[in-house]
Amino acid sequence: MIGLSNQELKNKIIDYETKLSEETNKQLQMIRVINALTVVIVFATLGLAVYAYKRFDKEYKPIFNEEYLREPPVDLKPAEVSYLWNFGKAKDEDVTATLLDLVRRKILNLKDQGVDINNDDPDFEIELNKEADLSTLELHEKILIDYFINTIGDKEKVTIKQIENYGAKSYSAAQKVVSELDRFKKAIKSQYKNKKYFENAKEKAFSKGGALGLVHVVMIIVIIALGIRYNIVPGVNLIIVGACFALYMGYLLTIKRRTRAGNEEYHKWKAFKKFLEDFSEFKDYPMPGIVIWEKYLVYATVFGIADKVMKQLKVVMILYKLLLMESWQKPL
Repeated sequence: MIGLSNQELKNKIIDYETKLSEETNKQLQMIRVINALTVVIVFATLGLAVYAYKRFDKEYKPIFNEEYLREPPVDLKPAEVSYLWNFGKAKDEDVTATLLDLVRRKILNLKDQGVDINNDDPDFEIELNKEADLSTLELHEKILIDYFINTIGDKEKVTIKQIENYGAKSYSAAQKVVSELDRFKKAIKSQYKNKKYFENAKEKAFSKGGALGLVHVVMIIVIIALGIRYNIVPGVNLIIVGACFALYMGYLLTIKRRTRAGNEEYHKWKAFKKFLEDFSEFKDYPMPGIVIWEKYLVYATVFGIADKVMKQLKVVMILYKLLLMESWQKPL
């Protein structure tokens, strides 16, 4: 610097270093502030999640608190029990349970065609009972009968082999299996959606809890502004806050809850399921008649414990071997 004395030059250097030191200290302070804000938002996210859980996601406390229920709490179609049990979702197992129920109710008849039920590869015939009143059936049951009897069968009957091999005939047949199963599931949802088993918990969570999630957006804006103001690149902090926001909003998307009445029914069916699982331990409980146990097997299929139930009681093996096969459900 021309024209400056050594002392003046020295003073300028000192001023520059002082200013640089102050700016560095401010940057370090802002980094600490940003880190502190990031920690705060992490804990705030946990708090928001706990609030959302307690407010919108936690199931109501049921009045019914028995461990076991030895009879079905109410006479429902297996698809409806599954709808309640699986939070409004229809499962592939509902097909098996519905078929078992149709056989139990004599809408469909079984013929063994002279094949021993212990055969490793049995083939049975499912025949539509001509005397049955089909007008009383629900939509999903009509879809199932139409598909198996009319589409795969000869409009009067169908064999297990025909059902198993249908999807492998062609690509269009495989697509038909998928579309009919989808139609069956949609019918179940449309039939039981007005039963008021479930709350619109997700919508409530988004309308109220979702607004609280805006704190993340505000924090992201603040961190970016501080970064620009003090020449900081808070990349890690932005990632953490963004991840917290995504996880919180993602959690809100998963929220679902039964109504008080729906939760009461669910716990009764849960107690009945436990009875089916632990039946062999009840020495004082009389063995149900085969008609009653066929009904139990239908619900056991819904709960996914039919194999355990059959091992305990070893009854109605013909139904078990016939309709618990799921190969037809996987044609592709």
